[in-house]
Amino acid sequence: MGGGRESQRMGKLEQERKQTVAELARLRDALKVEVDPEADEGDPDLIEREKVMALVQIMERRLDSIDYALRRMDEGTYGICERCRLPIAYSGDVVHRFRPCRPPP
Repeated sequence: MGGGRESQRMGKLEQERKQTVAELARLRDALKVEVDPEADEGDPDLIEREKVMALVQIMERRLDSIDYALRRMDEGTYGICERCRLPIAYSGDVVHRFRPCRPPP
């Protein structure tokens, strides 16, 4: 992989990481708001809180994926299938370019 393109992709990953960390902080702040412990199960505040908790989990997994991709870049294995060791075609999604090129049999 060319050094310039790798540098651009690393920059994109770092930018995505920064945005993800900011979004996680915003979501975690939203969870700090207390919910009425006497609220009914269908209470809109409880439903919203559950949505935010689900989003936090999604964003935490995304952050883990970004960090893993950055480690793979540092190791020189980014863009190479973990299973077959062949290069993975670049699709524009720099986060998922470290995953195996095809599902296991």
